[in-house]
Formats: sequence, C-alpha cells, structure tokens
Amino acid sequence: YSSLTGLFVGSGGMTEADYRVQQGKSIIDLVSDDLNTFKRLRMSSADQKRVDDWLALLREREVPVVPAACNAENATPLGITDAAVTAASPRGFDVGTAFVQGGDMMIKLIALTMMCDANRSIILQWPGFVTFDFDGVTHQYTHHGLSHRNGDNGVTTAPDIAGVEDMIWEIDRWYAGRYAKLVDLVANITEGDRSMLDNSAVMWLPGLAGAHRHNNDNLPIVIAGSAGGYLKQGVSVNLDTATSTGTRPPGGGFGGFSGGVPLNKLHTTLLNALGARVDGEPIQSFGTMDNNSSETITNPGELDAIKA
Repeated sequence: YSSLTGLFVGSGGMTEADYRVQQGKSIIDLVSDDLNTFKRLRMSSADQKRVDDWLALLREREVPVVPAACNAENATPLGITDAAVTAASPRGFDVGTAFVQGGDMMIKLIALTMMCDANRSIILQWPGFVTFDFDGVTHQYTHHGLSHRNGDNGVTTAPDIAGVEDMIWEIDRWYAGRYAKLVDLVANITEGDRSMLDNSAVMWLPGLAGAHRHNNDNLPIVIAGSAGGYLKQGVSVNLDTATSTGTRPPGGGFGGFSGGVPLNKLHTTLLNALGARVDGEPIQSFGTMDNNSSETITNPGELDAIKA
C-alpha cells in the first residue's frame, strides 16, 4: 500500500512509524495528539462525518492488514489467529483466497486511497487466466478459455462447450458483485453535502466484448457516479449499431471490427470530467491511433451522448 500511494514511505526506507506499526501500534494511535487537535477545530457536521468515515475505514482495514502485530489475547476475539492468517494468505498460491479476501481488501484500500486524495486515478485489474472454482462457482476451464466458448486459450474452431454461456454469466455475476461492493462503499462516504461517488466515476470496463473474436464491438461499460455532474446518470446509452457476433471466424484466428465509435473517445471524456487540461484547454483526443488501419486519431473528441 505504501508503494502504491507513497503515503508512508520515508526517504531512508522504513520510518519510525513503520517500526512502531510492526510492534503492534495502530496508525491512528501514532497520530492521536495531532488527530485530536484537528478534530477540535471548528468544522461543519458534514466535514466531521467525513473525518469519522475515514477513521472508521482506516480502523477496519488495519486489523487484517497488520494481523502479525496482534497477540493471541487481543487478536483471537477478532478472529485473527495463526490458523486464520495462514488460511487467508494467497502465498500458497490459493486463487480463491486471492480473489475473494484479497479482492475485497483491494476494494477497501481503493476507497481509503480516494479519501486520502493520494491518487485520483485508480485501476483494479483482474487476471483472466483463472479457473473459477471458488466462492460457489465450480468450473473446470479458465475464464479465458470459456470466453473463447470452447475452453481453449487459443482461438480455434473447436466446438463450443455445453452451457458455456451460463458459465460466463456466473463469472460476470461474480464480478458484478465486486463492482457493486466498490460502488456501495464509495457511495457511503460523504464529501461535503454529497457522496464521494457523486464526485467520482467508478467504471466497470471489460477487456473485450467478443473474446472469441477478440473485438470490442458493442462493449458493455458501466459507470456509476457523475464525476461532479459531468456525466449522465440513470441512463443506458447505445453509441453504435455494431454487434459482436456469437460465432468464431472460419479456421480460427481473430475476427473483424465493425464498431464506429473508438474507445479512445471514452477516455477523452473521462479525462475532461476529471478536469485534465492541455495549455488550459480541454483534452481533444487520447492515444496515438483509434483503429486498426491508421496510425493516427481518426475520430477525436468526447462522447457527447454520455455527457450531462
């Protein structure tokens, strides 16, 4: 977490606070005098709640983050035992633990990082070469293989697996639950007279629309939060009429691309929603190319259809 945010890293490596945390001290306790002085300042009830929300989230996260600092007497009532810590560790390597407990931890650290304003652009990427055989899902093929419909990590003409779309739906449902958890967490943190979600854009961006053809035609994208009122909310926007076909191209290999709205335009829109500027002016384009045939941006600008 320190390497991701730069919040707790000293010029010489570990700080005095790092050593004290390893000895069992709470990060909150380390700054208790300054924190109490700060909380005595005059502030609105909304600001006071924001401080309390931050402290509550930090206190919740430091229990599992530094379980080694707990002794048996005070750790056992919290469910932090040597056996529990060993079972929860992904070092084995247990994919289910890494995805479920590890994923939930990263979601909460994302919210904490946003509250600290330590990073204004955060990406959580889940690997695709994973077999969902955990958390109530029992598959024998990797997500990547299932996305190709035939269980093969390559692009071949092998027949589809029976029930493959139901399996993909189970995986999508699992990811939807994680996305909803992040959105709910961010929505329940206040910033002034609104929620942190109101000031953010929490996006669920799949890697591909048709993995069996490796294209992004009709890519389903979900955005929660209006980025301070810049984006529409509560609507479904169809940006193009292209559809990703359900069949693989003859002989294997990748299929064609028929979409007319490049993904670059979404990135341009989000950059401007965050207030990014070049020489004081809004961003006009993103990247160096936006199609497979030309090393240039052929369709610059924003997605006006999703702007409020």
